[in-house]
Amino acid sequence: MKKTLFASAIVTALILSACGNSKEATETPKTDSTANTAAQDSTKAPEDKTKRESPPKEAAFDLNGVNVKVAWGSPKVKGREVWGKLVPYGEVWRSGANEATTIEFGSNAKVGGKDIPAGKYGFFSIPDKKEWTLIFNTRPDQWGAYEYEKEKDQLRISAKPEAGEMKEELEFFAENGKLYLAWEKLKVGFSVEAGK
Repeated sequence: MKKTLFASAIVTALILSACGNSKEATETPKTDSTANTAAQDSTKAPEDKTKRESPPKEAAFDLNGVNVKVAWGSPKVKGREVWGKLVPYGEVWRSGANEATTIEFGSNAKVGGKDIPAGKYGFFSIPDKKEWTLIFNTRPDQWGAYEYEKEKDQLRISAKPEAGEMKEELEFFAENGKLYLAWEKLKVGFSVEAGK
């Protein structure tokens, strides 16, 4: 009886061992991982940008007969030193957070006394203590200023920064025919009027 049980156990072990070593029996078929990734991406819910640390904002203004729309990511001061530190002097800045800030002119305009065609522009700036360079770039849709190209500038103007009331969040506003960017205790603006 013991020999029979022993023999049965050996036969069973051999059968199980043979089945266990068969890759076809134990592995699931491999699939194209790029197809799976594409399928996952297409079902992924779009990002809720309002939950960002610097949520997107938009504003529209009528400045001297020109319809102007601005879209920007609105960062907060949060006790940080902004000018010259968080936003370095002498470097191209996206003039907001996340995607580049955009400014759209509904008709041909004069900006800071210079002509600019109707259209949507990436709005960048080069802040400095005494004077800023304000940039209207023909490539509006880009992330930050990482792919900014000077060759695609439509217009550059100079503007003087001014002291302003404390703004915890970056904002754009219109006042006396000018469009202003304001953040922390500083504002910088430029005139907008109808062009040719």
